[in-house]
Amino acid sequence: METLEKIFAAKLLKVKAIKLQPTNPFTWASGWKSPFYCDNRKTLSYPELRNFVKIEIGRLIAERFPEADAIAGVATGAIPQGALVADLLNLPFVYVRSKPKDHGLENLIEGELRPGMKVVVVEDLISTGGSSLKAVEAIRNNGCEVSGMVAAYTYGFDVAAQAFKAANVKLVTLTNYEAVVAEAVRIGYIDPCDVEVLNEWRKDPGPLERLIVSSTGKRKMSKQQFESNIKPIPYAQPCVYAKLADLNNLSVIKERFNDPSVRTMMSGQVPEDKLNQLNERIQEMTFDTDSVSCKISPLGEVSLRIIEREEPKCIKFETVNSPIHLNLWIQLLPTSETACKMKLTVGAELNPFIKGMVAKPLKEG
Repeated sequence: METLEKIFAAKLLKVKAIKLQPTNPFTWASGWKSPFYCDNRKTLSYPELRNFVKIEIGRLIAERFPEADAIAGVATGAIPQGALVADLLNLPFVYVRSKPKDHGLENLIEGELRPGMKVVVVEDLISTGGSSLKAVEAIRNNGCEVSGMVAAYTYGFDVAAQAFKAANVKLVTLTNYEAVVAEAVRIGYIDPCDVEVLNEWRKDPGPLERLIVSSTGKRKMSKQQFESNIKPIPYAQPCVYAKLADLNNLSVIKERFNDPSVRTMMSGQVPEDKLNQLNERIQEMTFDTDSVSCKISPLGEVSLRIIEREEPKCIKFETVNSPIHLNLWIQLLPTSETACKMKLTVGAELNPFIKGMVAKPLKEG
């Protein structure tokens, strides 16, 4: 028998209320960067799904908090569902602002709550829990008791769990991160290879910001994203990581480009004069642990450098002084003690012509 968590996760994915963008993350109200976004407000546009959410939240409140005297929605995302649930249960409804109005009565709570009332808070989703618990504080300051909170979705962050425990607020949800990710993999919405990356992000959301910020602290990851097919590598993950994490190892291409067999192979595809020009460029390239650089007229020195390492599974790169800003993300996952698989993700702002030229080679890795 399917659980409520699985059923609702499938419904959210069906209406595309779930979005996944590892290289162009969203920014939450908390300021955190997230590759994963759940927009439960989309459920309001589908009458059948809207009714499902209303009924299930109402059922959970009736079962878990039968003493409820009123329903409070957290502005702005939970106002519609909170009102629908209050109507279903025939209970008073209020909503709680993030801050008081700057005009009129300057209310923080819109609607009427009487001291001593037992209130259930309705929320659309829980990330850090900060805004949700501010609503709880406002209700308590109004002389009411908060019986608990019911939310449509939670990311399940440790910081949120600790915050709810410290505030002594019982939280119940329709679905959660684990159920959504499992369903997304099952239907092929995301690659199983992405799950480990998402799980690592959920443990520590902070490092993701380094993926999208350059050394200037200003430039964001480009919007267009290309992903290679997953390639099997007949070497152990630590070995492959060690080679790729030190760009000095790439200096071997200077020698290999001068190898007669390589030149012979390329001569049938590239004119001799162009081949010589390419060789000159390659021989002028410089390598160090973190970067590869070459001189390109009239731009000067153009570099590809490592901006983050997560041993032994991920290396992130960006271009410097390039007319096209690129971000590259190499993921390595072990398949056995002696082999692994690799996936390359590239973020770039490309015009349609260039995009058409590079999309297939990038996908093929």
